[in-house]
Amino acid sequence: MEQCLREGFIDYTVEADQRYVPKILTNNKDKKRKVLDKILSQLYVCDSFLFSVAFLTKSGIACLKDALIQNRTATGKILASQYLNFTEPGALRELLKFPNVELRMVTEERAFHAKGYLFHRSQAGPENYTMVIGSSNMTANALTHNQEWNVFFTSAENGSLIRQTKEEFDALWDTAEVVDEAWIQAYESVYTHNKPKRQSVYVPFHKVQPNAMQKAALAGIQKLRDDGQDRGLLISATGTGKTYLSAFDVLKTHPRRFLFVVHRELIVKSARDSYVRIGINPADT
Repeated sequence: MEQCLREGFIDYTVEADQRYVPKILTNNKDKKRKVLDKILSQLYVCDSFLFSVAFLTKSGIACLKDALIQNRTATGKILASQYLNFTEPGALRELLKFPNVELRMVTEERAFHAKGYLFHRSQAGPENYTMVIGSSNMTANALTHNQEWNVFFTSAENGSLIRQTKEEFDALWDTAEVVDEAWIQAYESVYTHNKPKRQSVYVPFHKVQPNAMQKAALAGIQKLRDDGQDRGLLISATGTGKTYLSAFDVLKTHPRRFLFVVHRELIVKSARDSYVRIGINPADT
């Protein structure tokens, strides 16, 4: 443990057990890194957990749902906030489905932005606490896409940082409101009233251009059309740009209507954003 702290805070050339070395966690598409990966690795094996986040969305719960299902023996407390009425009622209802998870909301009129994920594993030896603390809320974008900075570290039970964090969490937890179906129904009317009519989508200044794979695929699709074919199959690895490819083809052919079929709502929202970045508004097609 001392060697891990030395590598993390004093001398990066020290060779220590990388499982316990403090690290910065970011979402980096090029390096195939996600904040979510570290959180899931801890959530699958922990005995208990404490989460504090400002915002909860259904997309964020969807990212963690499998781990929550697989590790139902772990007891957890999740503390969120009513700040800006951003937390989704549907996300709260999803969490109520897990009897091993307690849920409370900070409702005081103040900017609650505390974000941290604390895990405890009794069989992990003396270094039995791990924590991710930083900027990531429990939303899919924050856990997988946004530019986020978080610190991951490991601690023994008597470590000062862990003790301070638990004290802060407990103090907030004791004053927060218990969330049940009645509470959600009361909050839902406030949330619906304050929810924006349209969600904004970030559109980059530069024009998105097809990459090499997409150019080859677009040419192949066009050849199929020229040969009178009405169907085709594209097989490509995750993250290579299949959704953008479909958007480029729609932009090229301008169909009166088109159907994009996926198996999860989260993918639909992500695909819509991709189409908008290309210059297509799905609501207008």
